Amino acid sequence: MKILIVDDEPELREIVAFILESRFGAEALEAPSGRLALEVIQANPDLGCVISDYNMPDGNGGELFRYLRKNHPDLPFLLCSTFQPKDCPEFQDEVPAFTVPKPFTTSQLLQAIQTATRIEAVDPNAKPATFCRVRTSALQKTNFLTCDVYLKLSDSKYVKVMHAGDPFTEADGERYHLKKIDVLYMRLRDCDTFLDRFSKEILSLSHAKQSLPGPAAMVVTQSSIEVVHELTHHLGFTPQVQELTKASVELSIRCISEDATLSRFLERLTAHPDSYITSHSSALAYVSCGVASLMSWNSEATRHKLALASFIHDLSLENDKMALDADLHGMGRFVEIYGAEAFETFVKHPEEAAKYAQQMREMPPDVDIILTQHHEQPDGTGFPYRQNYRRMSPLSSVFIVAHDLVNCSYGETPLDLKTFLERTERRYSVGHFKKIHAALKASLMAPVSV
Repeated sequence: MKILIVDDEPELREIVAFILESRFGAEALEAPSGRLALEVIQANPDLGCVISDYNMPDGNGGELFRYLRKNHPDLPFLLCSTFQPKDCPEFQDEVPAFTVPKPFTTSQLLQAIQTATRIEAVDPNAKPATFCRVRTSALQKTNFLTCDVYLKLSDSKYVKVMHAGDPFTEADGERYHLKKIDVLYMRLRDCDTFLDRFSKEILSLSHAKQSLPGPAAMVVTQSSIEVVHELTHHLGFTPQVQELTKASVELSIRCISEDATLSRFLERLTAHPDSYITSHSSALAYVSCGVASLMSWNSEATRHKLALASFIHDLSLENDKMALDADLHGMGRFVEIYGAEAFETFVKHPEEAAKYAQQMREMPPDVDIILTQHHEQPDGTGFPYRQNYRRMSPLSSVFIVAHDLVNCSYGETPLDLKTFLERTERRYSVGHFKKIHAALKASLMAPVSV
């Protein structure tokens, strides 16, 4: 069955398309506006259903509904929108029989599609093992694969090309695109896990963009600007990466501002823009996103996670000097200065930050893990859980390296990136840290002018 998805948000079209293709074996067609949807409808007389948003430029969903009722009255129409039909003038005379509200859950959308089309879901336990399509653009948005991915050689033969846990970067997407491959495959039984992560990544961003208008409250301090400028010069973060990171930082701050608990901490930082924690947090947001870009982990979801983690990771700390001394001089001297009780409180702040994040509405996956692990070390000597590199997520590894870079930038002597890389080469010689260190070293050898 062919089903047309009409929505001006490409990420949401991608989620719905994956559901249609993986759960129902349907062929998903797409259009970003009502006008272009008419062209697809006219070119595909065998369409089985139209799923449409309401508020779109160049022809809204109400106008499309009226056209279908007049010219294709038997074609099912499913309205998927934040708007209520009763509030739309085009639906005053007749309301669509099938609706699902945005933001929707996967189960809501599945039930609505089945009700509208009477299509049967594919059995994931069917024999022989079945595979479903997944677009490379969707894999790229999740950054790290939740399952093995296959290339289809024939109707009966699939070859594994990537493994669960592997990063899927822009470079991977471009490599397949040059080979004219825009679709790969995963086992049908793995679709739920992938869909859960993919939808959380996209819908958390979509919710933040739609519900959090207005400027960001955070002041980016002069000292953080100097740190970012210095590292940008040495590591070659491109102007495009800088602009994209700025947008992610602003979005993340608005998300934190919306949360009743975290907004109080954010107000404290805003009230003291020259404090170390404020400056350190804003610098860390930019630097962590820049380091991720060197790894080709460039998705908007990744930048959003790193920026959120940057502004939340020290929010529970009230003593600015305590945070500075811990970052610059290590925990041994910290105990000498502040005592054992302060030490116990400090080593728990990663856990506290993670708890705050878990309470936030629409929190994207991984942020709580980044926060919990941001003071861990590859060799297992960090805190609070003394986890080593084998237990650390890829984004936690990026965040830890960026944290070290920013700490060095606030030291008493000017940052010497070559010395930093030499000093950390042994420490960062394992797991994801080794790849991140190599990317930093390569970037230092061939900086980009900005």
